[in-house]
Amino acid sequence: MSEERPHHIEYQTHAGYQTIIADDGMQFAAFGAQPLLGQRFPAIVLLHDWWGLTASVRALTVQLAQAGYHVIAPDLFDGHTAHTAREAASLVELIARKKRFARVLDAFEVVERRQHTLHQVAVVGVGLGGSLAFRAAIQYPHREKAVVAFSGFPQTYIGKFRHCPVPVLAVYGGDDPLIPQAMVNALRAELAAADRRDVHRVVVMPGAGHDLFPEDADGDDRQTSARALAHALAFLEHHVRNVPA
Repeated sequence: MSEERPHHIEYQTHAGYQTIIADDGMQFAAFGAQPLLGQRFPAIVLLHDWWGLTASVRALTVQLAQAGYHVIAPDLFDGHTAHTAREAASLVELIARKKRFARVLDAFEVVERRQHTLHQVAVVGVGLGGSLAFRAAIQYPHREKAVVAFSGFPQTYIGKFRHCPVPVLAVYGGDDPLIPQAMVNALRAELAAADRRDVHRVVVMPGAGHDLFPEDADGDDRQTSARALAHALAFLEHHVRNVPA
């Protein structure tokens, strides 16, 4: 499988905020994007980092839709975004205190019911969202066809991947100051020894830091983001779209 984004159609898309209505009647906001063509597409639940549903996450939503996916990015923080690590840490507490992981499952329900989506659903997460994507793969493996975690923190999940049947791609920066390479190597070793070792993959991008999709990215950052996205699209097209790269 190629590590770079294969040549394929780039779809025109429609994007915007929407309201998710869960089965229990609870409502919350999300940002969604989907191709304009009338055919059915596989779906992605995109999970944002601890900064919130920022412009870079919305841009990633559109980029994934342009590749031929129906994408929903649930807002775990009710419209709040963080500008400092302290603010972000306060927002993260909402996930545990108010059981915001349920929104991930509600987003699954929504994309599975929509008439323009196929039943192939993947989870893609960035930072904090990457950690939640790990959780989805381990606790709810029947819900998704593949998981992509960008800079997801693996510490909590080491020791739990052995029987994970969902293909997992974990992408890290080689100069990530928050996730030591020793931890990345531990994740790589565990996935290599898992029951389905042939479907899992760990990619380390030399010279890249923790934030692979930063706000206000410059030329180098944009190159890093493009490379990270290329790895993800090749993986998703192989395991979700079943299109040889």
